[in-house]
Amino acid sequence: MNRWVKLLLLGVSIPAVAFAALLIYSVYLDRTASKVPSFLAGVHAAGGYWTSCPIKSSTALERELKKGFEFPPKGNPAIDQRLEALFPAGSPESKLLEFLIKEGFSLDAPCETDLLARSASFSQKRYFLTATDSTVVWKVDDKNKITWIKGDIFYIGL
Repeated sequence: MNRWVKLLLLGVSIPAVAFAALLIYSVYLDRTASKVPSFLAGVHAAGGYWTSCPIKSSTALERELKKGFEFPPKGNPAIDQRLEALFPAGSPESKLLEFLIKEGFSLDAPCETDLLARSASFSQKRYFLTATDSTVVWKVDDKNKITWIKGDIFYIGL
C-alpha cells in the first residue's frame, strides 16, 4: 500500500475512533445521569437574575449595583406555583429538605447575609454540551416554618 494512503487512513481513523469513544461515553453518561426532579418536568426557563441571599449594601456604588435586585428573588412562575402548592407558607422546612434531597438536590451553604434564607441546587449534565441547572430558595421563620419559596431553572445546550 502506498505511504500516502496509509497516512490518510491513519489520519482519518484516529479522529473516527476518538469520536466513537466520545459518543459511547456520552450515551453512558446519559443513561447514568440523574433524572430531572418531578416538579421540574415540562417547565420552560424564564429569564431574569437569580440570587438566593439578600444583598447588603453600605456604599453608594454598592447601592447603585444592587438596583434591580429584589429579595425574595423573582422565580420561574410555573416552578413557584408547583413549589407553593407542595409547600405552602407555614409548612415545616424539614419536609421540604427531605423532598429536595430525594429529588436529587444538594443543600447550599447558609446565606451569610440572612441565616433564615436558604437554598438548594440541582445540576444535570448530559451528552456533550447540555445541562439542566435548577435552584430552589426559601426563607423560614424562627420556628423553621417556610415563609416563602421560589424556584428557577436554566438550560444549556446546542
